[in-house]
Amino acid sequence: MTKHILKLELFGAFRRYSDTGFMELEVDLPLPLKTLRVLVAEAIAAQNPGFKPEGLFRVTAFATRDEILRADAIIDKPAGLALIPPVSGG
Repeated sequence: MTKHILKLELFGAFRRYSDTGFMELEVDLPLPLKTLRVLVAEAIAAQNPGFKPEGLFRVTAFATRDEILRADAIIDKPAGLALIPPVSGG
């Protein structure tokens, strides 16, 4: 395993958790998405005590520039990722 910096772009309701709209995490790759989800929730909660991962975060998608990642995805390169909460519109 090798340490890498993952840059995550925050969309929707998650933008309020960063002044820049991004967050960076140092992680070992490869990394299962389910583990990254835990690390991201912990990082947000560390800076925002009112954050509750069992809410909106639980159903938020992680994506690359090209695709929404499946729950069983493995992150194996330090590409940019995005947190995309569910949306509805009319």
